[in-house]
Amino acid sequence: MVRYYSIAVLLLLAFPHFIQAGGSIYSANGLGETLVAGGARAIGLGGGGLAFADSHAANFSNPALIAFIPGAQVRLGGHLAYWSTKSGGMTDTDAETGWQSFYLAFPLTSAWKVGFGLLPVRRMDVRTFGWGELANQSYEERIRYYGGEAEAQFVSGLVLAPRVSVGIAVGYAFRRAERWTTVDFISSDWQDAEFHFDDSWHGWAVTLGALHRVHPKVSLGLFFRPRQQGNWITRFSYVNQDSVAESEESGGGPGEWGGGIAWKLASNWVVVADGRSGLWTTGDLGPRDTHTTVSPLWLSAGIERLASSETRASPLHKWGYRAGIFYRQHYWPEQNDEKAVDLGSAIGLSIPVPAKRGAVHLAAEVGQRGSEKFGALETFTRFTLMIEMNERWFQRPEPRIPK
Repeated sequence: MVRYYSIAVLLLLAFPHFIQAGGSIYSANGLGETLVAGGARAIGLGGGGLAFADSHAANFSNPALIAFIPGAQVRLGGHLAYWSTKSGGMTDTDAETGWQSFYLAFPLTSAWKVGFGLLPVRRMDVRTFGWGELANQSYEERIRYYGGEAEAQFVSGLVLAPRVSVGIAVGYAFRRAERWTTVDFISSDWQDAEFHFDDSWHGWAVTLGALHRVHPKVSLGLFFRPRQQGNWITRFSYVNQDSVAESEESGGGPGEWGGGIAWKLASNWVVVADGRSGLWTTGDLGPRDTHTTVSPLWLSAGIERLASSETRASPLHKWGYRAGIFYRQHYWPEQNDEKAVDLGSAIGLSIPVPAKRGAVHLAAEVGQRGSEKFGALETFTRFTLMIEMNERWFQRPEPRIPK
């Protein structure tokens, strides 16, 4: 049985197929589209901030950053994206929504902070439909690719010295990739068929991180995530014949590493630059996949004007403003000697909540993915909203008792 993770674009070009709903057509490949981690602030910086730890909205891809949060926090977010896809002379536009992150972090001591999170890592959600012909009989084929990866994570960060912190994140990852294929023949019903592929993986993941403030104005951050071990469970069902086959075998998960630098230009301006790559092998796509993956490479650079903490500052000066650019080469196998690459820019905004109880973080990124030579050229616009609440949110003011 041919692995359904094969490049989805090949399916589109085999006969007239159209995207019916969902997000990026590329997300039907491998384990889905890798999402930008770190929250809305990181997205507004182009996906960076691995060495930037001066506020609550830190990029916890580097677990060492949690050690410098000033207090307890809860943050959660989601995104809305629009995709315009060109392939084979056809154009399609779709929208998608999804959650971005959920995190709870709090201090155990002044130097030791911990956190719990539920994070989306990858996303796959595409529906296609098209027509074909077999033995002089026309049929309609509908395919849905659905799944992704999420991780439940425990994070701990410790300040070793005034300018040095280390951190560790221990997570349990869940991956699932489903493909539903329905074939309807126009002239008869008895030949109609429905197939369901369902691959799932689960296993432990560990991430190590470090942060060093080498200078009052310069910080360096690093993280390393070794390869994971787990089990793949594969199910195949042929609905018409009510048959189900299931198998289980051990398999791995990709590792990742990255680093960044943050440079404070002035009292309220910071520049960041980051890079990250992955440790992928063929087996990471599943037990039946034989495609060769590409080593991913993500590069980003951004600038931020920090929010003023002065009481007399105007409301607009109490907001944080940021912008960034990014280059993202994905892990998906090459097609026609082309790699799947994103190029784009991002902007972001942080609006404080009254009484210093938290902030609302907004981000928007615009870019292009792939090329028509690869099989599809996409233009995307993604909006992210993240709400951050600190311990003041849950404190009740003491009532004033008249004397």
